[in-house]
Amino acid sequence: AEVIYGAGKTPEQIAGIASAMLSRGQKTILITRIGPETAAEIAKGGGILLAALFVAQSLGEMKKRDQAFLFNLCFIVGLVVILILMKKEKWHEQLKDMPVILPGLLCLLTVFEVVIMAPILSSGISTMSLHYGFADKYNASILAAEDCAEASAAVNNSFRSEMEQDGTGNTSAIDDSGAYYAGYNGISIFNSNSNKVFNRFLKQFGYHVNYNYFTASHTFASPDLDAFFSIGTVYTWRDYSAARFVSEDFYDAGLKFYINDNVLPPVFPVDRSAFDFDMYSLEKEITGKNYFSFRNNWYDSLFPGCFDAPFLKTVPADDVELTLVNCALYDMNTYTGTTEDEEDDAFSGIGGSSSKFDPDALGLEEPSRYKFTSNTVYRMNKSIPLVLDYEIDNTCGDELYINITAPRCLGECTVTVNGKRLCGLSPRTYYSTVIRAGSFAPGQKIHVSVSSDSDSFTYLSVNFAYFDKAAFDEGFQRIDISGVTTEQIENGYVKITSDLDDNRMILTTIPCEEGWTLYIDGNKAEITPYADALIGIDPGTGHHDIELVFTAPGLKAGACVSLLGIVMLVATACLTGRKNKATKS
Repeated sequence: AEVIYGAGKTPEQIAGIASAMLSRGQKTILITRIGPETAAEIAKGGGILLAALFVAQSLGEMKKRDQAFLFNLCFIVGLVVILILMKKEKWHEQLKDMPVILPGLLCLLTVFEVVIMAPILSSGISTMSLHYGFADKYNASILAAEDCAEASAAVNNSFRSEMEQDGTGNTSAIDDSGAYYAGYNGISIFNSNSNKVFNRFLKQFGYHVNYNYFTASHTFASPDLDAFFSIGTVYTWRDYSAARFVSEDFYDAGLKFYINDNVLPPVFPVDRSAFDFDMYSLEKEITGKNYFSFRNNWYDSLFPGCFDAPFLKTVPADDVELTLVNCALYDMNTYTGTTEDEEDDAFSGIGGSSSKFDPDALGLEEPSRYKFTSNTVYRMNKSIPLVLDYEIDNTCGDELYINITAPRCLGECTVTVNGKRLCGLSPRTYYSTVIRAGSFAPGQKIHVSVSSDSDSFTYLSVNFAYFDKAAFDEGFQRIDISGVTTEQIENGYVKITSDLDDNRMILTTIPCEEGWTLYIDGNKAEITPYADALIGIDPGTGHHDIELVFTAPGLKAGACVSLLGIVMLVATACLTGRKNKATKS
């Protein structure tokens, strides 16, 4: 084989040489110049890349990842050197093969970076990286989840089923997945077309909802919320005492299957005054967001008079002792004298960001409003994490829940209970959150640790509450859902009959989205949104036949455009055929 080195040759010259060689039966390899850029321009571009790399290492997350910095440094230098050498046209006799070797090295370097190093250096990506596992463990987890989905269909006690998203890091496969399986419907979603208003609604309960409502997940099982969202079965990798245990160790994956005995249908009647409840009051609260008290009040608004006592009981402050480890609490406002305008002008240390960079068109939380009500602890020794260690005198065997509240978004932290990791949160990603700690023997000391590798951690409060299942069960039995019957419910269609008095309305747990049309007794009617997030219906008194029909927005217009395109395509084909026949004749 002969090599044609294209430097300094015109396309006509290269084509002539290649043609002559091919006529002699010789194979050719064509190597052309990479472009008109000079070696100085390539070096200048490499310098810009290096400058950006050093900025990222000094100010960004890369300063914590020395290996990533060193690889990028070597890769950029190697890439620039190869590109500059490829510009060289005259080589010493002993290096005459360099024009062939250099492009090969460039290809190898590029493939190595894209296929091998990029996955290794990208967090959260396991394919072809240093994070690996055995396929049978992944397969077992998937098969176990599918079995749980089939079991939920067999139980048939509710409209939805959910997997509790496990953050312990001890499971082998789909612990952080919101995957859907056959017959599995839940509230978890991660989709670019997700309903942000509905995700904001979920945020009010402490589910993990990210900073722009792009994703939300079922991160903790709780009887009140699961009952409201018609979640009748729950799968989890951890023990859960507030539901009826059925089975575990599907395919030895460690997945446990539970049934909720108290569950509402997806359509049910509520008191008319429930639609006046301020669903977003927590977003306006700046002194201490207690998500547990909020849920008690919310249920009372839906079903007034049913619950004699709160089912979520906040742990008294006297039963909780806080110890700060490797950190100290400071009020920096005493020393900085920063104004509220300056505080909101850039990323602040309270876990939020300026509206300039990260607008929240839906929420009501402004970071600057929390300047004098938030708590910030500062790390002392950067070699080890700062820790907020809470010791709780456990007084009962009920499920214990943790509520970490923050001015808008939480900082980076990891939550452990008695030394076992329960949850890890990325910096400035999730709003205030609730975590299920589990149930413990009465009298047992419980240690809850909130640790962070950041230089500081800001929060409003950390609350704890027991879920009194007996109180919830007793109150739930008093809920009257008579007067509303769901005749049919499937994707895009709901059929309901109602027979209510003037004091009650219909609430559904169907997200209120553009495209739904309401018909009452065959006549189009207005939907009454609940908290701007769910479909509510005011049918009036007496008997009514109700239908909800969903048509994707733009479907009719899209069908018309598609039909017009087909007609034009057929017409063009016919005209072209006639023209060709006329030309031949």
